[in-house]
Amino acid sequence: MRTWLADPRDMCQQHRLGEHVEAHMFVGSMCRGISFDGYYENHLFFGPRVLWTRHELLARTFESHQSSLIVPEGWPISLRYPDIPLTTELIEESTFELIRRCFKCNQLYTRRHT
Repeated sequence: MRTWLADPRDMCQQHRLGEHVEAHMFVGSMCRGISFDGYYENHLFFGPRVLWTRHELLARTFESHQSSLIVPEGWPISLRYPDIPLTTELIEESTFELIRRCFKCNQLYTRRHT
């Protein structure tokens, strides 16, 4: 699981759908109290606020979306899962890792940025 920070316009359908599914998986893991230490250390997760923002951003790119991120009311996720302030460096690092790994994402990125 991971949260990409790339602009969805620079992501292929497979990566947008994958990140969307993984957002739901992150929520399930948070509800079970699973540690995300490794995800934080490796810049794969940036906290609940980024997760919700990314989910909504990705959802807007789909023709039909009906799966909201739901967390049990009153559950103190911010205590166990702090938000990491996003920096240009983190966004660029994540974007360049994505376009390094995926030919389709690389093509989309290249078309928009050259």
